[in-house]
Amino acid sequence: MKKRIFFTICLILAIFSCFAISEKFVSYAQDIDTAITITGYDVVATVDLTNTVSLREEIDVNFLRTRSVFVRSLPLYSIVTRNINGTVKQMRYNLSYDNITIKNGSNLSLDFEEVEENGYLFLDIGYDGSLMYPSGTTKTFVISYSVSLGNDRISQFDEFYYNIIGTDWACGISNINWTINFPKEVNNNLYVYVGANGETNIPSETLTVINKTLSGSYSSLEAFNGITLKAQLEEGYFSLVPRPDLLAYVVLAIIALIILICIIVKAKTDTKFVVTPVVEFSAPKGMNPCEAGYLLDGHVDSEDIASFIVYWANKGYLSIKEEDNKTWLTKNTEVKEYDFKSYEKPLFNAIFTSGDTVELGSLDYTLSIPVERIKMTLPAQKSGEYFSKKSISSQLLILFLGALSVACSVGYASLMLNTGFTLVSLILIFILSFFTSTFALLSSNYEYTSRKKLFSMISISIFVLQLISVIVSCILFNGETFGNPILLVLFGEATFFVCLYLGTSLSTRLDKSSKELGSLLGLKHFIEVAEKDRLEMLVKENPQAFFEVLPFAYTLDVSDIWIKKFEKIAISNPAWFSSDRGLNTYLAISAISRMNTHMKIATFARPQNSSGSGTFGGGGFGGGFSGGGFGGGGGHSR
Repeated sequence: MKKRIFFTICLILAIFSCFAISEKFVSYAQDIDTAITITGYDVVATVDLTNTVSLREEIDVNFLRTRSVFVRSLPLYSIVTRNINGTVKQMRYNLSYDNITIKNGSNLSLDFEEVEENGYLFLDIGYDGSLMYPSGTTKTFVISYSVSLGNDRISQFDEFYYNIIGTDWACGISNINWTINFPKEVNNNLYVYVGANGETNIPSETLTVINKTLSGSYSSLEAFNGITLKAQLEEGYFSLVPRPDLLAYVVLAIIALIILICIIVKAKTDTKFVVTPVVEFSAPKGMNPCEAGYLLDGHVDSEDIASFIVYWANKGYLSIKEEDNKTWLTKNTEVKEYDFKSYEKPLFNAIFTSGDTVELGSLDYTLSIPVERIKMTLPAQKSGEYFSKKSISSQLLILFLGALSVACSVGYASLMLNTGFTLVSLILIFILSFFTSTFALLSSNYEYTSRKKLFSMISISIFVLQLISVIVSCILFNGETFGNPILLVLFGEATFFVCLYLGTSLSTRLDKSSKELGSLLGLKHFIEVAEKDRLEMLVKENPQAFFEVLPFAYTLDVSDIWIKKFEKIAISNPAWFSSDRGLNTYLAISAISRMNTHMKIATFARPQNSSGSGTFGGGGFGGGFSGGGFGGGGGHSR
């Protein structure tokens, strides 16, 4: 079951990573559209200090064949290849569109449908069949929208790099006019590129610059050709765009504060519990195996509850008989008063609901209610004796703050790198942090059992997969190497690791439980290392020592060791066990082991419910090509 959970988590991570990787390589492929041609394309764009562009496109479409839908496609992200001071970087930018309206030439609004697919936002005009575009007619579409380009993440300068006409138009375009209004004057580092995606052809047409306005025109473009404007501006030109450095310092301060809070919380609430194992040769007094299990790891497990059968048999409350390959439990009706803890009696009564003698195999699904009652009642009664509630709360707070540090750092990287991390992916990363914390906490709680290694391995594995997933996704989405945002992610993950250590090393046990725990650990150590001669002496002193210790050996997870050590030691069969296969030590131990396994399954069982892109370049100080900027896109008919 534990391995299945672990592999399921790994599978979820793999699927998430594959989805993240695959998005980068999605492309929008379209054949030449011979049904339309564009006879006029006017673009008016206004750029503000937040690097947001408000556009109005007036497009005259000549329909050469009858069509029902005209489609304008807008890219949802752009990948830029830049050469800055001799260093080549690929940088991904997500684009968001707002205030989309579409009208006809008479200024009447047209209905349209927005569809996001293959990295594009498609505006389908006439999607419902209400419009028809007959052959030989020309229709005018006035499309208005705003697109946020965000921070360019270049420290040397600011840059405006935009596809005035995108390279995804599947038809020819003629009579192109464009005007771009900037918020401030622009310098002379202006470039216009015309041609197919990747071409660096600079046209002979004149680019007109009047104060803050750039304008130009072009006679005609073939299908899948475009026009790109590149303007290199002074650093800080887009003064209202959030600056990454300031936000990085804020996130860094938050993460540092998280570390400080966690250290203070641990120092204030750590019980500094110290336990010294005291060698014991017999079962603990005044404690049943279920309480021993809870004291050991803070949980009431099926193994703990199943051990009650042998424990009650040792106390004379029931007898066990093996007959016809079945195990029968018989209640000892001669006992006038049972010395039960409050949570024991309901389970005992549930076992013998159908009579004083029951077949163990018939108990499936009949014990769920008393078992759940034990799992709730015992901790409620004993947690105050064994554990500090304040320390437990502090432990959970530290682990939560560790997960929060990851969310802060990844959220920052998502914002600065435009990595495509959505709210869903952030939630997924937070959930992975939760799983890492959970298994780390289980590893801490099961410190004195063999499960510690398993939970530690799972916790470390999820942490490493989480770290790799975040870093690889950032690099693949963005194409950059270890820039500041990625380093901050690493710092956030390192903080999470520190919080894991602080949280799991924070002791939640109370000093008054140290003596009982020390006795339990001493008994466990004795079971693990006792030699044959010492065990023979123990049996000589107490012939029933093996069976009295056995239920606690189940709880301490050393029953196999205890049983194996008595394979060649003669012990008396207990009065409470009988078998139609004869009586010998080996048969008795084997039958009791099978019975305990079946009982563990019965306590775990639950009743069944009967109800039914284009790369583009440009250097740090010049260079670029057509189709290389933000936005643009294209269109087609169908």
